[in-house]
This record gives sequence, C-alpha cells and structure tokens, in this order.
Amino acid sequence: MLKQNSIRKNLIVSENPSDEIWDLLRLNVTERYFNNGSKIQYSKNDVNKIQTFYKQSNEFFRSGMDASYLTSPLLHFYSFSLLSKILIMKKLGKKTNTLLKSHGLKFSLENTRSVKDMKMLIKIQNKGTFIELLSCKNRQTPIENIIGKVIDLDDLLIMDIDVFDQCQFYDKSYPLHDFRYKKENDKYVVKLQLAGVKENFEKDKQRYKNLGLSEFKLCEKQYVFEKGYTVEAIFDEYKDIPDFIYEKSYKNESFITSPLLIENIRYQFLQYEIKYLIYYATSNMVRYYPKEWMNLINEEDYSAILKKSLSYGSRSFPNYLLNSLTDDYYSVLPPGINRWK
Repeated sequence: MLKQNSIRKNLIVSENPSDEIWDLLRLNVTERYFNNGSKIQYSKNDVNKIQTFYKQSNEFFRSGMDASYLTSPLLHFYSFSLLSKILIMKKLGKKTNTLLKSHGLKFSLENTRSVKDMKMLIKIQNKGTFIELLSCKNRQTPIENIIGKVIDLDDLLIMDIDVFDQCQFYDKSYPLHDFRYKKENDKYVVKLQLAGVKENFEKDKQRYKNLGLSEFKLCEKQYVFEKGYTVEAIFDEYKDIPDFIYEKSYKNESFITSPLLIENIRYQFLQYEIKYLIYYATSNMVRYYPKEWMNLINEEDYSAILKKSLSYGSRSFPNYLLNSLTDDYYSVLPPGINRWK
C-alpha cells in the first residue's frame, strides 16, 4: 500500500506529544483543507459539523486519559470513532448526513467462567463505520472477502506493533531500520535494512514469506548504521515492487507487518484499523460486561499486554489518523528521544 523511498519523515519534539498531535489534527479540519482536492465541496456548515466531531473526540479523549482501565476504553473508543468519521468524510467524499450509523461490527463474549479461557470475538458486518474506514485505503484483498468473518481479540493484540517488545511475534511484524529503492540499468533495486541477526534470514523462509519478502536475498555488501542486516530484490518495473506495509509504533520504531489470518483468508489491516477493533472490543466489555471486564483487568497475568496496547494506543491512534488524513508521516516524541528505527 505504501511505496516510498524513505521512511524518515516529520519528526516533532514536544514536551507534550499528545497535545501536539491533537493540535496538528485541529489544523487539518478547516474548510480550506477539506476542500483541497476533495471529491465534493464542503460548505461552511459542513466544516462546522466536522469541527464539532473533532471537539467531541478531543473531549472524550481527555476524559479517557483521566479515567482508569475500568472505563477508559469506552471513552477512547467514542473519541476514535469520531476521528474515524472525519477521515472517512475526507477520503470518501462524504458529508455528515451520509455517514452510516452502525459500527459495522458485532461483539460477543465466550467462556466467561474463567479469565484464562475468555474469548472476546468481533464479527465483521457488511456495512457501517468500520467498513467505511477500510474503504479509505486501496486493498489488495477485497473487503467483501472478510464480511461475516470473526476475529479473536488475542489475534489482534499480537499484530499491534506498539506491544511488539512484549509479544515479539516476528512472523506478524518485523522491525525495520530503513527502506529505499533506486533505478539501475532500467530495473528497480529495493533494499531493506532489517533489525536482528542476518543468519535468521536464511533459517526461517516462511516467516519472511508471510511478510512479503520471499523475493529478497541477503546483500553481498551490507550497509549497516545500526545492528541489523540488508536484503535486496530487483524488479523489472516500478509496479512490480511489493506494496510493503510498514508503519511506526508510538515510539517511532518502524515495522513491516503481515496480513492477519481470518478463517483461512489473509487480510492486511493497517495499525489504526487494528487499534479500532481493539478499542471496539474492550469498549463493549466496559459497557456490557463490567463484571467480566473488572475480573480481566485485575488478573495481571492475562491483561498486561492488553493494558499496554490500550495505554500506547491512546497516543498512537490519533497519530495514525493524522498521518492518514494528511497522507504524510508525523512522529511526535518527547525531548531526549530521537528514534529513527
């Protein structure tokens, strides 16, 4: 989905990264921005409604930041669903009165007798906000292929690059230092700087196939600016370059991500779509299953990764939406952290 010659973009250092991200979002919900290259013209009244979405979203977000895990997922889901509507309007050329009312998802909870066996399941329905959100990006796999499919929350958590340090499922996502390509002798040479030990590249071909790296080989000449190794592939035409999905975590660390396997169908979700599903599931727990939710968050052995995903996601989701809204990369970090990884 993303073919870019560098993953190094706009680094902003701020004493309060969250406020900085929301300020940048506010600057991009103006009449001038929404009418720049849009499929339809937005009136001042339309833009006022969009700005109301932004203000409501920001208030829900701030309330969620002040709340405990007992209620914060619900407040943050309200916030992020409103932000998603802003993105949908911009990308799909919709007005507020044409947005779909339903979420496009259905939640169910199974095996409630024990936290260990509890399953939080999300069924994808044929229309609603989430389907519109998926439609904001061109997909290699048609959206229709996953309608009616069910996703387990646990499968989403291991795809969340914000908690990679805790999960380290290398066949789901893989740390990436750099990505570049250039044209040589009428062919395109693509080089990836991967994290880790180069011997691993030869040991586990299936892992790299899952990540879309089956055509890559170790470079004879390694260019290394950090611990890692370089792989390359040569393509006849630009269109043949794989549509790598690489995204940045809340710490500005870059990853290549693989598709999620949903009932034998491989589907590539972006990180903000994964976050949306995680917050949808946990908001349903807060709202409809408060007893089970309290039991889960009090059981540290089973909730530690989920809590980290929710905590980090409160900052990374608005950042992902900002990048998608502006078609750019912004990384907002506190002073003293300069991670170009």
